[in-house]
Amino acid sequence: MPITGNLPHGVSPNPALSCAYYGCVLPGRKPTTTTPWAFQQTRFASNKKNWYTILGVSPHASSAEVKKAYYREAKRQHPDVSGRNTAAIYIELKAAYDTGFAAAKAAEEQAAISSRAAEAQRMADLKASMRAKEQQEKQEKQEKDREARKAAEAERKRALDARRAAEKKRAAEKEKAARATKTAEAKKAAQARRSAEAMKIAGKKREAAAFKAAADARMKLQNARLVILRGMPRTAELSDLFDFLTILKPGPVLDASLEDGAAMIEFYTAEAADKLFLFVTEVGLCYIRGRQITAATKYPGRQTLPAEDKFTSRILGVQVGPRAMKQHESKSPIRWIMRVFKKQRFVPDFARLYSSSNQMKMQIHFASLTDARRAEELLARFCQDVKVEYVADPAEEDTWNMLKRVMWIGRQLVRRRLWSWLT
Repeated sequence: MPITGNLPHGVSPNPALSCAYYGCVLPGRKPTTTTPWAFQQTRFASNKKNWYTILGVSPHASSAEVKKAYYREAKRQHPDVSGRNTAAIYIELKAAYDTGFAAAKAAEEQAAISSRAAEAQRMADLKASMRAKEQQEKQEKQEKDREARKAAEAERKRALDARRAAEKKRAAEKEKAARATKTAEAKKAAQARRSAEAMKIAGKKREAAAFKAAADARMKLQNARLVILRGMPRTAELSDLFDFLTILKPGPVLDASLEDGAAMIEFYTAEAADKLFLFVTEVGLCYIRGRQITAATKYPGRQTLPAEDKFTSRILGVQVGPRAMKQHESKSPIRWIMRVFKKQRFVPDFARLYSSSNQMKMQIHFASLTDARRAEELLARFCQDVKVEYVADPAEEDTWNMLKRVMWIGRQLVRRRLWSWLT
């Protein structure tokens, strides 16, 4: 039966070549013990070709590299790829593969044997080193234990000596403390006697100082010209405060201001301050914007009283002449007077401002005498044909106003009594 296979084109099937190519045995023949590649392998000993040259690898290649190179070359020399008769090349490749694979395996086994021997030697050296280290640590521990016992014995002896010395020292200190206590008690008793005498003297001095301070405080309160009203509405203005003072008429005001819910009013005299203080605290009819004010405190005055040789007041009467009116006919007198104040960076606190129909006469109610004096100075310097004079304070007492005030207070008291009776 003819043997056919994947032979290159134009190559006739040869039974012997086919058997050699496929590794088969012809029918009726015994298999030979020597294969063509085994025979080829024996030729490497006398031939100059080397197996690694045929496979294209390094002489020291691993078995995996030899195997990979063999499969690569076998695939490349396959008849279906090369289109040639490559039976002899296959035999040569197989022989080169067997030789190279055996050599690589032998080298790998030898390397494994050497590695195992080196590992065994390393483990033996490590065990010997560990035994030597354990022996050294044992000796060091024994030496440390001996040193520790010696140190403990020395420490025990030192502690015993220290305890004996401390007991001796405590005994001496106890005796010394007893003597010091006796001396201190004697000193303490003497000091207590001196302290008692000093306290008696200090008590007498404090009583005298308190009596003097009380007398000074009474004298200051008698001469107090400043009254501070607390609990004022936050929306209250100076005009509200001066409306009440105009009705009560305690006396001319030297200075007044509002700050943080408190009103500070300084009068020319202490009598005027007493009137306002008693009316707020005793009568209880002080109402500012509908709120009743009952808290008041008196203090000494802060402002310097003016000289009595010239009448002054916080209210200025201003009379504008025709020449000034003609010069400033485009503006009202009030506006150009305020413009003069603004140019000189003067920002006073106003209580009221009254003017005639033609604005040629006006009254400017300032909150303080200081502002009124400054305004008089500026008007005299920068405003021509303007006459300025001080006007009496409407908060000052007179007979007719006193009568009206008594009637107003009487009505308030009657109204208050009726309201309490009805409720």
